[in-house]
Parts: sequence; structure tokens; C-alpha cells
Amino acid sequence: MRPPTWVARNGHSTLRVSLIGLAFFAVVAASSSSATASSGCSSAASSSGSDSCGDGHGEHADPSIALYYMVVAICCGMITAKLLNHLPFSLPFTVAVFVEGAVLGFIRYNGKVNLGDAFEASMDSWIDIDPHLLLYVFLPILLFGDAMKLNFEIIKGCALQCLLLAGPGVVFGSMCSALIAQHILPYGWDFNTSLCFGSILAATDPVAVVGLLNELGCSKVLTMQIAGESLLNDGVAIVIWTIGYEMMSGERYNFVEGLGFFCKLALGGAGLGVLFGGLCLVVISRCSDVFSHEDSLLQGVATVLCAYAAFYLTEHEFGCSGVLGTVMAAVVLARLMWPHIIHRTALDNFWHMVEFMANTMIFFLAGTVIANSTVDVLSWENLGWLGLLYASAIVIRLVMVV
Repeated sequence: MRPPTWVARNGHSTLRVSLIGLAFFAVVAASSSSATASSGCSSAASSSGSDSCGDGHGEHADPSIALYYMVVAICCGMITAKLLNHLPFSLPFTVAVFVEGAVLGFIRYNGKVNLGDAFEASMDSWIDIDPHLLLYVFLPILLFGDAMKLNFEIIKGCALQCLLLAGPGVVFGSMCSALIAQHILPYGWDFNTSLCFGSILAATDPVAVVGLLNELGCSKVLTMQIAGESLLNDGVAIVIWTIGYEMMSGERYNFVEGLGFFCKLALGGAGLGVLFGGLCLVVISRCSDVFSHEDSLLQGVATVLCAYAAFYLTEHEFGCSGVLGTVMAAVVLARLMWPHIIHRTALDNFWHMVEFMANTMIFFLAGTVIANSTVDVLSWENLGWLGLLYASAIVIRLVMVV
């Protein structure tokens, strides 16, 4: 995976929106840490009967400490992206960043190495971040950025394959993985828990695969088919996970009710996404004056606003699939907005930068979280079951494709 080119022909516009993106992530990180620190301090204060929080001297924890971990993670991502271009073999960027985060996590949480109080506190603030906040911050921009790259001249020829793999294929994969988790794994999960687990395994992540396909010069049709499927199967997998989670919480659905709930989440999310995409298209078309200095900036802001509005409102206010809502909003814009865009290169570079930073943070943090959660339970037995899951996922995927 090659790092994006930040400054193109219209360098000043690209640099401006890039700096805006950096500031955006800094604010998100600070606010995330503030929410986590505040809740932690409140809990500590209520249990101890005091209003102090932090190092025991009556001082409040500094919420900006979260920036420490974010800066280290993004710096590691930048160095990794540069070094991967000089390796004699191909290694996916996301895999490398994940391993780096895991190594850092094992160093931190095995208790043998002190990384400094400030950095360890920063790591802990990200480890303890509310998972819903993490999802709502990073997922919309990753989905939106991927969907805007779709080439409709190519994807028209493979749309049916994408729909089959993302729809019935994900349902089949989720059910097969759920049965394996329920009847073969030794953890005693019921079917609802296993279904949630299977839905996670059924969705494919194209970040590493598409990067390898581009480097190897594979067919653009194959690349677009994998990318298109991945955008849709994320939404279907989350719908299946939601159904499984609802049943874990005590809800009961017969086949007709479950099908109706599935259609509400999937079709409702897609329809609302088209609506949000259309509204954003109107805004972009009204801000398309090539002689206006602000319009180019406003077009970029409109796309970011559309990504978050489509996800949050569809998921939280309407109770449908925010993933499918975000994807469909981006699809509408990818198909219709480009004639109205003033500086396409600047907008492309902005979204490349945002995706690069978001992918770096997500995979680096995932490695750290995995290290934190497995440092005490890692064993050869569990590694063996993990190998079995990996092999079964490959076989299930092969059956889906064939």
C-alpha cells in the first residue's frame, strides 16, 4: 500500500484541506479522551467519596493525553508506509500496523517494561474508549471514502456478483461460522452468541487485498468486485449481528418477524442513504462557483458532514442500518457529484489522507486491544482453535465464491 500524494497540481487547496483533516482528528481524539476520562473520574469519585481524580494529588486528568498515543500511532503508520515500499516482499500495510500495535500492547501490558506514565495513561485512555464512540467516529469516514472510489463503468458489469456475495453469501457464511462456533469450539456459546460471532467473520476487509491486487496489476474488474462486495457485506453483516444481539438480549423473532426486521434495517438504511446523498448533492451543486475561494472548501466539508449525518441519523434516529445508509449516500455522490466538484484532486487527496489516518488508528489500536485482552489467556490451545477458525473461514469463503 503506497501512502497518498498530499500535494498535487492545486497544492494550496490540498494542503489546506489536509490541515483541516489533521485538526479534525486532533479534536476527535481530545473529545474522546475527555468523555472517557470524565466517566472514569466520576466513577472513581463516587466510589471514594471525593472529587479528585488522577494521580492522587487532587489534580484532574488531562484529557489531551490521548493525543500522545494518536501521534505515536500515526507516526508509526507513516514510517511503515514508507518502509514497505522498499521491502523485497509484499506485506499489507494494515497487517504491519496491526502487528506494531500488538507488539506495543504486549510490551505495555506484560508489566515488565515501563513506557512512561504519560504514554501509558494515553494508551489506557484509548483502550477504555467507549466502543460506540469509536464506531461512530471512524466507521463513517472509512465507508464513505471507499464508496466514493467506485468506478461505475466497471462495477456495472459485476454488480450482480457483488450483490450475491454480499447478500446470500454473507448470510451463508454467518450461519456456517455460527454452527462451527456453537458445536466445535469449546466455549459453550449458544446459537445467538455464535451468530454474532459468525457475522463478524463473514464480512471481508478489502483494505489489504485491494492494495495487493493493485500492486500485482490484477484486473480492475476483480478489484472493483471485491471493493463493491466489501462495502455491501459490512452492512449485511451488521444487520445479522444486530438480530443476533437483539435475541441475546431477550427478543424473540419467528422467521417472518426476523425477515421483516432484516428488511427494515437493510432496505430502510439504503433508502435513507439515497436521501442523504441527494441532499448533499444539492449542497455541492450550489457551492460550485469556480471563482469562489470558499466553495471548494465547502464541498469537502459537505462530504464529511454527509458521511456522519447519514450514519448517525440512520442508525440512531431511524433505527436502520447506518452502514448501508452511509454507503448508499456515498454511492449517490460518487455517481453524480464529480461534474460539480471544483478541485477533484484536492478532494481525492483529502479523503485519501483521512482514510490513511483512520486505517492507521483502527488497526494500530486493534493490535493494542488484542494484546491487552489476550496477554493473560494466550495459550497453545487457543492458538490451535484460532488456526481452525482461520482454516474454516477460508473454506467457507471458497464455497461462497464457487
